[in-house]
Amino acid sequence: MFTANLTDPKFETRKLDLSIDKDQLAKACEYWKDKEIAVNSSIESLRVDKNLLSMITYYDGKLYAYSGADNISKWISNTIRIHNKTASTRAYKYKAKSFLPEYFSFFPVAHGSVQIAILKKKYPNYNFVCTTNITDDPYGKLDKVVMRYIHNSKIYSLEGEKIIWYTKQRIVKINPDLMIEQGRKYYKDKWENMINI
Repeated sequence: MFTANLTDPKFETRKLDLSIDKDQLAKACEYWKDKEIAVNSSIESLRVDKNLLSMITYYDGKLYAYSGADNISKWISNTIRIHNKTASTRAYKYKAKSFLPEYFSFFPVAHGSVQIAILKKKYPNYNFVCTTNITDDPYGKLDKVVMRYIHNSKIYSLEGEKIIWYTKQRIVKINPDLMIEQGRKYYKDKWENMINI
């Protein structure tokens, strides 16, 4: 399969702005609804208003990917979750290449590194995690992928399980400094503009 990296000029990654992005996001939600991704089936279900920071990626003018970052300190003290409700569309028909060895998809470096760099300024004493649902339905598939991958990671480490929003989830702690360093390497001269929003 042909692969391309996200430094392709047709990719644009930035903070979500509903005044600009609402129509494209609504179309993406329809796509996700058709794919039976219930948690991403509408703008309301994304709970964008509860996110500290939502990121989007466009490819050639069409919305390709979305992910949020939310404060889950209600369940885990001083903790921000990145990659919340992460999903992509078919706007980019090829697999996005992650040329950094730490990553099995582009979301960690394209969205996660930026989310952490921005939010670490405002929440310097917070931990950063991502979570996966521990279920037997389609939402649980990612958990199995993460479990296979995590043992060889320098950035991610398992932290146990927790009920968050009524769902049993696996907690994966993130080393924020290493994640930011990977983002800096990835975006190169674009990095400062990415994180100063």
